[in-house]
Amino acid sequence: MPPVTAPFLPPTRGPAGGDAIPPVERIEHHTRTLDRNILLTYMADAKAAPILALHATLAAIAVSQTPEVRRLLERDGPGRVAAGLLLALYVLTSAGSFALSMLVYMPRAPHPGVRARHGHSLVYFDDIQATPAEEFLARSRAVHPADLEDDVLRQVHTVAAIAARKMRFVQQSFLASGATLGAWLVLMVWARA
Repeated sequence: MPPVTAPFLPPTRGPAGGDAIPPVERIEHHTRTLDRNILLTYMADAKAAPILALHATLAAIAVSQTPEVRRLLERDGPGRVAAGLLLALYVLTSAGSFALSMLVYMPRAPHPGVRARHGHSLVYFDDIQATPAEEFLARSRAVHPADLEDDVLRQVHTVAAIAARKMRFVQQSFLASGATLGAWLVLMVWARA
């Protein structure tokens, strides 16, 4: 039975026998993987935008209902406590969801400030712009395929970590938004009753 392989890679026999994937094809595959990871970061950004808009809208409506909410909080008895708890739940979950959504737009490399993994990359945009043009051209033309592959693979790994972190923030923000919306709806309906 032939080994199970990814549909976009030809099967290999391993390091000892022929049919190994040529370096150029491996680098192309890794570059496509990098592109997919970058696309996932864009998708996370696109998913976070409506969450931010939702919270801005809910906050604007809540502010317009301040007198009604204040009347709930000035009541005596358990209604006052319940209104206070609903308001606190709304504010805390909204602030948390908003903060998580904002974090989606602030990607950080897995080890911020550590340039040991970069510094001389021919793929990472920050290293490219920090390298004088003539040096970048010379190094790009002289790079060994194995070194270029390692460079691309480091970028694939770094961007995958950023994309995964962004997607986690979006997911957590969506969950917090559900609690926010529930508390907000009950509070607004109760305030208008």
